[in-house]
Amino acid sequence: MFETIRKLIRRREFWIACTIFLLVGAVGTYIAIKNGVTPAILNQRFDEFLFFIRDKPLVLYLAIVLLPAFPVPVSPLLVTVGLVYMPVWGPILSFLYGFSAVVLNMSWTWWVSAYPGRRLAARILEKFDVKLEDPEDPKPRLPLMIFLRVTPGFPFFLQNILLGFLRVPFATYILVSAALTSVFNFGFIVLPRAMKDGQLGLVFLAVTVVLLGIFGMRWLRSRLPQPDDLKPAATENSE
Repeated sequence: MFETIRKLIRRREFWIACTIFLLVGAVGTYIAIKNGVTPAILNQRFDEFLFFIRDKPLVLYLAIVLLPAFPVPVSPLLVTVGLVYMPVWGPILSFLYGFSAVVLNMSWTWWVSAYPGRRLAARILEKFDVKLEDPEDPKPRLPLMIFLRVTPGFPFFLQNILLGFLRVPFATYILVSAALTSVFNFGFIVLPRAMKDGQLGLVFLAVTVVLLGIFGMRWLRSRLPQPDDLKPAATENSE
């Protein structure tokens, strides 16, 4: 899988697509500024959105289940959960609400990526002379799965897609993924609202949980074989 990623990164089309994406973002930002969009206006629109979503928990829940399957960051959605529902439900129920939606998102994106998505990607990659490998034994892919989850900066939706392509057994995938993402889900949901309300105890708890998660993931990442070592190990085990 990492060899496939390396081949894609080396291709000119990949960098052209990245450049176009950045240019579209820059042009969109310039147009918004020229049309009078200011931080104050954005803050006002955000407050209006929070008021709108307050009585529609199902809408936000479905947004978390569906949107992070695309290039939509999950963290603002989780922050919204805390800002809107913590005063009503408290931190625990708010966390369970947001976290369960993330688990559902990881679940359905795995199934789509592992089967119809993988077949479609294989046909597309063949046009660029890149072959998508089909692992005979998915168990050796577990270290690679953990490596992707604990590597900072890797987009959440790409993690789910790649892990679906790897076809790690679903039970293992969802249990490990849920455990590794729960820490930051808790921080995104609880910390912003606790800071806004001046709840120092909750702020301390959320910061502690996130820091423990960061140090724990750094330790776990240091214990894993590096990506270059994973592929030979998997080949050797499959023999």
